[in-house]
Amino acid sequence: GHCSLLARRTPRIAFVGFEEVAAAQKAVDEMHGKMVDGEGPLQVEISHQSEKAHDLRRAPAGVKLDKASDKVLFLDNIPGRWREADVRELCEPYGAVQAVQMKRGRRRTRRPRPS
Repeated sequence: GHCSLLARRTPRIAFVGFEEVAAAQKAVDEMHGKMVDGEGPLQVEISHQSEKAHDLRRAPAGVKLDKASDKVLFLDNIPGRWREADVRELCEPYGAVQAVQMKRGRRRTRRPRPS
């Protein structure tokens, strides 16, 4: 694609809505702290329990995710080149996924990476 290097490296965040609370909880237990695609570690929390997710509550138009639900997860530190389909694929082993909504995260460090 025409992605700039910076855009590719900026970690992304996502909200993922599961159909079952148990599936969401299992996803948290098994994904939190995992490395994916040589990047990470993933930060995975129930959305309404996440401090960081509170700043990002406003859902993009067209996405109906109840951020107060135990079925909605907040994922941080997703590889920058990933798309919604990649996130869905990562989450589906834990249970049926209703919706995935991605945003670009803010870079935390100002330190340039060693090339």
